[in-house]
Amino acid sequence: MDPNRLRAQILAVYDHTAREGARPPSGLGLAVGADLARQLGYPEGDLIGIPEAVCGAFVGAGCLAPEVTGPGAVADLGCGAGLDAWVLARRGHRVVALDASEGMMCRLAGALRGEPGLPVRPVRAVLPHLPLRSGGFRWALLNGAANLVPQRDELLHEVSRVLAPGGTVLVADLVAVGEIPREVREQPEAWAWCVAGADPPHRWTEGLRKAGFSKIRVEILEEFPPLARAVIRAQRNAWGEPEEPGV
Repeated sequence: MDPNRLRAQILAVYDHTAREGARPPSGLGLAVGADLARQLGYPEGDLIGIPEAVCGAFVGAGCLAPEVTGPGAVADLGCGAGLDAWVLARRGHRVVALDASEGMMCRLAGALRGEPGLPVRPVRAVLPHLPLRSGGFRWALLNGAANLVPQRDELLHEVSRVLAPGGTVLVADLVAVGEIPREVREQPEAWAWCVAGADPPHRWTEGLRKAGFSKIRVEILEEFPPLARAVIRAQRNAWGEPEEPGV
């Protein structure tokens, strides 16, 4: 499938989500929005007071924000309307929240106008390209976003570039634990819901190693063959001295 056409179709899905709020695929009784965040394990205290514009469009794949326990700037890549960015900023982190969807960025920017002191900077950009300074972040998050990008190797190299040495990437997404039919992998809606882009765990490990990561862990949280929900953690190899966090 032509990557430009695929990107346009995925963006159409997320722009619709930005306008209408999160909705599961037809016929599937999946939780979305704040209900999904609670189901994934976000503490209720982190969700209190977050604007509906932010919570209502959440379609992440895991509970990542509470794992950011150390200091440093955070790159929330494929942030959607910015739930993780909002939670992390409240916890004292400076966050760059990047997404390709104009609608999602408008949701986040509108919500931030109501809380002007929150240290979140929205940036509109299309993954895998990251218009961010090399070595500028201690943490990078991809919550239900990595599987939207067919150029996985390029994405991981870009994430490695923007992380300071010793920085951590956290990924929550679907992985393949069985064979995904070719006809499914060719459906734009399956790409938009992170199914068509799902790779097996060993490919994640190989790709992260090639991109300069170590201490790689792929944790399977829930299996529903041929897919599973997983959190992937890795640390950028600590070659040289870390740079100051920033953009």
